[in-house]
Amino acid sequence: MMYWSEGIETSAYVTIPKKKGYYSLAVSCHGGYVIPLDIENVQSISGDNLDAETMLSDAKSEIITLSPLYRGYGDSKGTVDGLSGATIDTNNAIDALYAHFKEANMESAIRSGFVSVGGTSLGGGVALKLSQTRKDINNVVAINPYVGLDLLYPWAEDNLDNDWNKGFLETYHQEFGKYDPTSIQTKEESIEIKRSLIPILIVQGQKDEVMNWELTQKFYEKLKKENQNEHTTLEFIPDGDHGLTKHQADLYEIMENWYKEISER
Repeated sequence: MMYWSEGIETSAYVTIPKKKGYYSLAVSCHGGYVIPLDIENVQSISGDNLDAETMLSDAKSEIITLSPLYRGYGDSKGTVDGLSGATIDTNNAIDALYAHFKEANMESAIRSGFVSVGGTSLGGGVALKLSQTRKDINNVVAINPYVGLDLLYPWAEDNLDNDWNKGFLETYHQEFGKYDPTSIQTKEESIEIKRSLIPILIVQGQKDEVMNWELTQKFYEKLKKENQNEHTTLEFIPDGDHGLTKHQADLYEIMENWYKEISER
């Protein structure tokens, strides 16, 4: 699917069940760069290709799936943006899919209030940020998520022994200058937490070399002050790295059990 995001031609992968009817929508948000960069046509992230076969590998025949390619990634035009831009793109992709069903007068449609959003790394941050703005999201799964500039920046400054933090700080300084917690950029690149009842699952590897588990813990503590759903939870995988390379079975078990719990509520 081609859609327009901020006036730029952007792409997304979509699957629609063959049988006509009303279906849940699963939105999958891929990882990427957490700050704007003047690069384009990014075809893979951390070894994962952004082709249809890879991004739709978990698609199920009984639901509608949407996998947006943010601006600057894959066949999408433009250059790479940060958390805010990726969230805008995903939001626009969801709206474009709704419009597609409406304009095509199709017998199939997205079931109202049954939108699941999930993502890993930057995509996890996108999923969490969307959950605070859209009213049609039913549940969220964020895996090793980027938790926003307001938490990451002070952490990076205090932990310069980490090569990832050094690279982040250098690039951010070039893009925005000195960090200002009250600036528009900081607010846009952070995740504002609002009161809600949306069930949210966060899964974090404690050996993650990119997204530190203590930052995820801090974000979760802030989230639980506002999110009153009993199924909003944080699950740690003690030996899990950023890609949870050797822990896919653990991840699927955690997700399967959680989905079962929320479906029975």
